Amino acid sequence: MSRGFATATSRTSCANTVNGNAANGIRVASKNNILSENLATGNAAYPGISNVFDANDTNPDCDNNAWTSNTFGTVSKTPPTSRLSLRMSPISSR
Repeated sequence: MSRGFATATSRTSCANTVNGNAANGIRVASKNNILSENLATGNAAYPGISNVFDANDTNPDCDNNAWTSNTFGTVSKTPPTSRLSLRMSPISSR
């Protein structure tokens, strides 16, 4: 992963802090990734940018990406319960 987003499949992102970016905090556009124990808040800070979030999975139904034990201020969507840890705690959703 680089600059807060995944570009390859089957990667793991663990224990990152991503705060205060102009656009997305963590953006995933690939499949079969594990995102665990990440903290992303206060992103999408640049006025006038839309459709950006602290956590943004661009895949329909999160396409087998596992989001577990993360804390986000805003999320693009909530992963299906089968792939969502109960400890994931989005603060709000747009």
